[in-house]
This record gives sequence, structure tokens and C-alpha cells, in this order.
Amino acid sequence: KVCLWKCKKKIKKVILYLKDGLITDAKVKLYNSRHHIGDFLKCVASRKKPIANEIIGSRTVICCHLINQTYFNNQKISWDPKKLAFAPGTGDPKWLTKKYRTPWSV
Repeated sequence: KVCLWKCKKKIKKVILYLKDGLITDAKVKLYNSRHHIGDFLKCVASRKKPIANEIIGSRTVICCHLINQTYFNNQKISWDPKKLAFAPGTGDPKWLTKKYRTPWSV
């Protein structure tokens, strides 16, 4: 319990630093979407791109997957976003796919 309490205290400090030190005075401000489904439905009618479009979504998911790969494989990696591949000498291309059940393939 002591360790958990200390961890929560450290995390709270980091969150406050990020919020007050970086986010509040950020040079770039992003659109604040509190209702992604409503935004999506408006965009279906208007034919505009939603705030969380396919590009934002894919880049976000890629970042999450890469963080998981570094954690689970205990390796430092570099990513080439233009090629959507690991930079030479880092990562294992096998991490980017999985075995699919027959008859499925990619």
C-alpha cells in the first residue's frame, strides 16, 4: 500500500506538471471534442472530416502499439512514419502482424 500511495503521489505531480506547465500555455491548441459520436454524426450530414478522423485514429493506435512493443520486448525502437516500418536496426517486423486463421491473410 505504501508503494501504491507513493506512485499515485508521483503520478499526480507529473499530471499537474503536464497540465499547468505544458498544456495550459501550449502554442498549439486543438479542437476540444467532448462528444465524438455527436461530432461523427454531424460530419456524416455535413460530409466534413470528424475531429478524430482515420488519420488521427491510425496514428494514435500506432503509437499505442509501438509503446506496447517496446515494453513487452524490452527494446528501444525507432519508427519511420513515412514507411510505417521500424527504422533499420530496430524492432522486429514480425511484431507488426500476427498469424491469421486459414483462409484469412493480409
